[in-house]
Amino acid sequence: MSTLTRQYRRALLWYPAWWRATNEEVVVGTLMDVADAEHRTRPRISEMVNLAAHGLSTRMRMLPAMVSPAVRDRTSTAALALGSAISLTAIMQLESNPLRAESMFGVDVVSFGPFASPAILLYFAWLAALLVSLAGFTVAGRWIIALTIPLAIGTRVFADASGMFLRPTWTFYGLLIMLAVLVVAGNPAAGRKGVRWLLCWFVPPLIVLLLPQLTNDRLFQNPAWMENWTVLSLPVLAWSPVVVVAASILLRLFGQRAWAASVLILGLPFAAVALSTMGRRAFEDVFGIAVLIGMTLAGCLISLRLLGLRVRIQKVASVTSSTHSPG
Repeated sequence: MSTLTRQYRRALLWYPAWWRATNEEVVVGTLMDVADAEHRTRPRISEMVNLAAHGLSTRMRMLPAMVSPAVRDRTSTAALALGSAISLTAIMQLESNPLRAESMFGVDVVSFGPFASPAILLYFAWLAALLVSLAGFTVAGRWIIALTIPLAIGTRVFADASGMFLRPTWTFYGLLIMLAVLVVAGNPAAGRKGVRWLLCWFVPPLIVLLLPQLTNDRLFQNPAWMENWTVLSLPVLAWSPVVVVAASILLRLFGQRAWAASVLILGLPFAAVALSTMGRRAFEDVFGIAVLIGMTLAGCLISLRLLGLRVRIQKVASVTSSTHSPG
């Protein structure tokens, strides 16, 4: 086996095993024929990127196999708008005035030009994806969101290496990464209907997220709603599971079954970050945490009953090479 063949076979590991069992030999043979015709002994970068992108896309189509396309697309639409609202909030709360930190701490603070950290690139990418999607180019918007995942990791690593004190925490980065996965797993709504839904999921959350800024002027490494704006001694974020379950129940009662399921899925990243936040405060307010967990569990049981959701694990049938072969 030649080195080039091994490289192509390693690149196909991006695809799931059932896909490789059906299509690997054909795809490798085609790639080798092209390489021989071009007298190449190494794969092109474009080929490797193409294989990785289509392989990950194929894997992601397997993950939500038990979720209907309608639910996936609604979740994708809402996640795009919410992530954009969070990004705009972060620009205003985290990135706007790094020089203020020098006066507060009395030391020189490493900044990213006029901004506090390179995370500003991540936030602008989210807002660009929202604008592109509002203009009707939803596929381009999904690609931009997909690129925010490596961008998030890269900007954080760069900030660590540069000693930037005001960089966001990994918890906050993790929230945007999880929302990006939800966006890519579906297709944001297009057309006038898509514009309406994107704005409905963008404007009200933006107003809520900016409320702490009106009453709190501290410096954060997370937005105020994650750490410093509290109810019963817990950050507002920690109550997100309760809000999600309540919203899901209301939507179901009004006959919006698909949106009710989408809201439950959309709440998973916030619940994960909320648990992380609660873990750091576990010994600060035991009563508040006990009430929160109890309400969340009760709400989950009620909502699952109302939604009639059942988890079913099934084997995904293989598809032909003409359907999911690399473009």
